[in-house]
Amino acid sequence: MRKFYTCLVLLSAFLTTLVKSNAQVNYVFSTAQSTYTPLVAATRLSMSSPTPTGYYEEDEGFANNVPIGFTFSFNNQSYSALNINVNGFVTFGAPFTINVNDRYNTNSLAHGPKQANGISGIIAPLWDDLRLQDTFGLKCKTEGTAPNRVFIVEWNHVSWNYNSLDSAISFQMKLYETSNAIDFTYQPMAGQATNANASIGIATCSQCTGSYLSVGGPANAISVSGVKEYDEIGAKPSAGQIFHFEPGTCSIVQSLNIGSYSSRSASFSWSTASSNGYDYAVTDSPLQPLTFSSTANNNVTISSLQPGTEYYMHVRSKCSATGKSGWSTYSFKTPCEMVLPYKETFENAAGGKLPACIMTDNPTGGNPWKLETLAQLPPYNNAIGYISDNLQQADAWFVLPAANLEGGKSYRIRFKYKVGDSMGINQKIEIKIGTLVNSGFAGWSTIYRNIKVSDLNFKDTSLLFAPPTDNIYFIAFRCFSDKNPSNLSIDDIELSNVKPLPVKLVYFKGDRVGDRNMLAWRTASELKNKMFEVQRGVDGINFTTIKSIASKGVNGNSTVNLDYATTDSLPFMGSTYYRLKMIDMDGNEFYTQIVQIKSPLPYQISFSKIYPNPASDVVTAIVTSPYNAKGYYVVADAYGKVVVNLPVTITKGDNIIKVDVSKLGRGIYMSRFTCILGGETAAKSFMKQ
Repeated sequence: MRKFYTCLVLLSAFLTTLVKSNAQVNYVFSTAQSTYTPLVAATRLSMSSPTPTGYYEEDEGFANNVPIGFTFSFNNQSYSALNINVNGFVTFGAPFTINVNDRYNTNSLAHGPKQANGISGIIAPLWDDLRLQDTFGLKCKTEGTAPNRVFIVEWNHVSWNYNSLDSAISFQMKLYETSNAIDFTYQPMAGQATNANASIGIATCSQCTGSYLSVGGPANAISVSGVKEYDEIGAKPSAGQIFHFEPGTCSIVQSLNIGSYSSRSASFSWSTASSNGYDYAVTDSPLQPLTFSSTANNNVTISSLQPGTEYYMHVRSKCSATGKSGWSTYSFKTPCEMVLPYKETFENAAGGKLPACIMTDNPTGGNPWKLETLAQLPPYNNAIGYISDNLQQADAWFVLPAANLEGGKSYRIRFKYKVGDSMGINQKIEIKIGTLVNSGFAGWSTIYRNIKVSDLNFKDTSLLFAPPTDNIYFIAFRCFSDKNPSNLSIDDIELSNVKPLPVKLVYFKGDRVGDRNMLAWRTASELKNKMFEVQRGVDGINFTTIKSIASKGVNGNSTVNLDYATTDSLPFMGSTYYRLKMIDMDGNEFYTQIVQIKSPLPYQISFSKIYPNPASDVVTAIVTSPYNAKGYYVVADAYGKVVVNLPVTITKGDNIIKVDVSKLGRGIYMSRFTCILGGETAAKSFMKQ
């Protein structure tokens, strides 16, 4: 009976496989070439009769609870028997059932057989809709003497097409005592592999997503993947081809994750300790690498990546000179890069999804930005919108494609915004710029802030900014409104060059010295530059000029480094914001990025105690404050990456702050309370066990 529904099921399994990120099957894969030796004096397996009517033993038959002859360990579980299926695979645990339908002829290492009785593991030398020439074609045998016995299952003279009468292939599965290794061996024959769609590999199952290794094809030098199932293999392996799976002798890498990244680089870390270091490789293929680099550290930064490209980070541990684990794989895609002038109207977005090169993030949870369809006619047909949930403060970001910007050069951002109702609730939005995407957008600078967005109709706005140095930058829009039932919409975003700055700025920075703020900047070149105005503000939005400093260049021109400095003797309490306004001889005005300097408060917030230490689930901190304040309780790992950023309101006196650390990995962490006004406690460390 031909199964016409197989293609639909395979497509569903393939789409699901694409979204997997980490492979955690601790087997080392290799290939070899040998001579195929058919079994002699083997046991012919007595197969169960499948149902419904029209299915036959040589087509959909199986043999349950077949003794192995010794104890075999698969995925650290011991078995003395297994279940063998005509369709080119075996399972451990629960037996096959006679109600066949499409349960076993539809191959899927990523999800296992389509039954709900708890398959414990799958070994599949050639899983497809196969048929034996007769019921003598399925055999098994245990050879050798303890502790080096081998259990062999042979599928002999197999038709690789239900309607074919010719034998296309014979193949064997071998299980090795003591080493617990697995071999697949093949012998092609004259028959055709018509409409073949096989899977070859192993899966530790229940149900197998994230715990399989899939052979990429029949070639001798091929590899395996744990993030993509190759379920359309249609070519025969060569005569004597061996696929070998050896249990890893080291612990497999755990918690493989991406940290900070850009469009051309990415940092990774993992938690497993290894005395001999690690092998790693970044490839554009989900197949495990055949060539790789090594490191002694459990973190690495990869450079020279291409923008907008799907990559796979592969890492394995080494516990001795020869001992290795299986590979752990993380799939990721580098951000896109824009070409200026850039424009995003959201009109070409389809299927309710944001454009592929727009990234979103929610560092503290809550609703994300989404594509929204507006009631107005074009050009406002689509926009990007944030819908508040009325339960928590917003912290929703969307990030534009990366832009290769020139330091000191002026750029313009234009966009439209509006709110969705007239309830009198102001939405808050800011625009930030940074060079590395990370979990909390740490180190990013604010170039625009509006805490009173209340326009019911789209309002045009624009701003100028100048990046401090040549680099690849990300620009992010952030909604950080208090909890409310309203929404915010943004549309028609543009980024473009503007008239060149009269000044090539090397840096603009500031520091607190005693009770004053010291500001300094350096220019690499100046062209018709008239003067600098040093501007000060209390909120990072509104500024006033506090000093004017003439250009040091001859007639405003210079091609060498020039240094400038000034002092603000009356900074605000808490934070003071500064920017430079540059004015050229033609009267054009340009602004730098904003510099924030925090002033110490007259009374310091202190960290009295942190316990328990070590902690396992919850860590408790006692923070003593001389005033009521709002701020954040921050926890960072040993590499400075912020892993907890908890909004906290404290009152005068002692405050008890409890933080859930149960999901953090083992290690040393630093914690502190930071006040919004600028004060913060000293850092205290604790151990997560």
